[in-house]
Amino acid sequence: VVHPDYRKNGIGRRLLQRLEVEAHVRGKAFILLKCPEDLSANLFYEQLGYERVDVETGKYRQLNIWRKDVSQAK
Repeated sequence: VVHPDYRKNGIGRRLLQRLEVEAHVRGKAFILLKCPEDLSANLFYEQLGYERVDVETGKYRQLNIWRKDVSQAK
């Protein structure tokens, strides 16, 4: 999570890109993320190329499950 005062500066994008590279270097094939369905972060994940692959029931609300292939990460 990026503090609201620092959002829209590319910090979250750079953090996820670094995670993707690190996962690739460690031989991982994909990244899975869970995000409550009512958060704006879902659009962020979609814009970064994550695909919503499922929805599961969370403790308090539905969770979107996002996936991105990192086997070809740059």
